[in-house]
Amino acid sequence: MSKRMEMCKCNPYSQKGGQDEPSNYRPVSLTSQVCKVLESIIRDKIMEHLSENNLLNDAQHGFREGRSCLTNLLETLEAWTEIIDDGDCLDVAYLDFRKAFDLVSHEHLIYKMSKYGISGQILDWVKDFLSERTQRVVIRGTASPAMNVTSGVPQGSVLGPILFLIFINDLPLGVLSSLSLFADDSKLFNRIVTNKKKSKSHDMQGSSELQEDLNRVLEWAMKWKMEFNVEKCKIMHLGHNNPKVIYSMDNVNLKATNEEKDLGVLIDHKLDFGKHIKTIVGKANRVLGMIRISFAYLNIRMFLNLYTSLVRPLIEYCVQVWSPYKIKYIKLLEGVQRRATRLVPQLKKLTYEKRLEKLKLTKLEDRRRRGDMIETYKIITRKEKVNPGIFFQMNPRRGRSHSKRIYPKRSTLNVRKHFFTQRVPPYWNILEPEEVEAEKTSGFKHWYGKNEASRMRMISNDMYVRNNGPRRLRR
Repeated sequence: MSKRMEMCKCNPYSQKGGQDEPSNYRPVSLTSQVCKVLESIIRDKIMEHLSENNLLNDAQHGFREGRSCLTNLLETLEAWTEIIDDGDCLDVAYLDFRKAFDLVSHEHLIYKMSKYGISGQILDWVKDFLSERTQRVVIRGTASPAMNVTSGVPQGSVLGPILFLIFINDLPLGVLSSLSLFADDSKLFNRIVTNKKKSKSHDMQGSSELQEDLNRVLEWAMKWKMEFNVEKCKIMHLGHNNPKVIYSMDNVNLKATNEEKDLGVLIDHKLDFGKHIKTIVGKANRVLGMIRISFAYLNIRMFLNLYTSLVRPLIEYCVQVWSPYKIKYIKLLEGVQRRATRLVPQLKKLTYEKRLEKLKLTKLEDRRRRGDMIETYKIITRKEKVNPGIFFQMNPRRGRSHSKRIYPKRSTLNVRKHFFTQRVPPYWNILEPEEVEAEKTSGFKHWYGKNEASRMRMISNDMYVRNNGPRRLRR
């Protein structure tokens, strides 16, 4: 039923290279609501089986409950900043699959599913779901002849992403370097030891291991009939005195890059995030300009709906990863909200602080701190399905505030000192027990909002000062 009620068309969006490039277009499945409901039932059963038996690789963050772009980037940057703070370098290989979802072999997918213990009626249903499919291109109402689909998982379907996760799940098993995945977005990285006091053999081992792993993932792709777009695969060299080794795939040298957009965040080789901040500020200001010329009048309610849905998400996406510590970037971001609040005519003559009070908004710097606390709570309470030990070292016996205190790690460089896991302990450790011991995230948000107001009053009364976080004044 699902196949007979489905057709495919080319989605009119393009990725890199512009809309004139045919290879940028992807087929999108158009399935009925009944089929999607049935797919969701099958998906839930498959995910339940994979989760109960712990079959999905920990490197995969895509399309999984409790994992996201944020958890992927936090894990990755935690490792990178630690390596750089140790005085070493690292090389990162950004890999690009060519039409990853479209090249999945149905035969190999069914084989892998059977090896993961998926059998019986569910496996038979998936076989029928993938077989005898057709697709066609529709441009301005004119359709091409239908063609048989012999490979690929249906994009736009409910079940497609999970099938792809199963297919790519064994990719990290054959590599020695660290591999991070979000569906088909993948990056390999390895430590490059440059400290002369350390072993010279280890120095050579880092770059050679990464090259061997690039060969291994290429062999994996050939074995399972997948392809890498080698021209789009890139190498980023991070760290002081990086030897900048040249790497290759399929006898083609990979291009070196100083910046790469990684899951929506522009990452540069200095991990400064300055260009990312300038980029999102530019986007936010353009949206504000569109709002200004589109509405002759804005009242408070209209403004809040537009600002919180169209502007603020642009400057807060994955902010825990790139949260600024330099004053110029803090002011640059705050300037977006400052200009936005002036769009309301009745508030235009008030000071910025008064406008925030009337709108019941807080400064972006305070929202970023709140976001840090919420993400820390989710990680420690395992609401984010990641290992808390990667990020934090718990120290329950130290201090009198609560039982979930974090032991701050030592750091030297700013790139590490101001990263998420290093900047949150001073703020987290002064929270009240009812905040950190809340059963649900909504409960934590409630208690945090209630207690933060009193903490801010205490700070303004000089009972606390902020120097890389709040601390009590000595008497």
